[in-house]
Amino acid sequence: MKGISSPPSSAGCELRNDTVLDTNLSVANTFLDLDLSAYVGARSVLCYLEVETQIIAKFAGRTKGVGAYAPATLMASAHVSCLQLGELHIGMLIVFTDSDGIIEICSDDGDEVFTVILRAIVR
Repeated sequence: MKGISSPPSSAGCELRNDTVLDTNLSVANTFLDLDLSAYVGARSVLCYLEVETQIIAKFAGRTKGVGAYAPATLMASAHVSCLQLGELHIGMLIVFTDSDGIIEICSDDGDEVFTVILRAIVR
């Protein structure tokens, strides 16, 4: 099976394979900054992110400072991309960065290690 190559940059889409987080979040049910500017620049872009963990967990992402959520569920939220990481322990998030290239992430488990991989950006 052939791999997928990145389309020309003029197409506005760039395939990536950058691990942007590989640690625990230290707190549960609280949105924390994840600075992606080293990967996307200080600008607003759409990010396609793969999230992996070893447990069943809820994980969410949003544009920094946009939207609200209900901590008990993490799922009932406007402007928030949410995952229920089930038995496969992997899921995908689609989130816009703010104009500085930052998103916010949150989980219902602050102790578990999460790996977040930037798979694509759309300008």
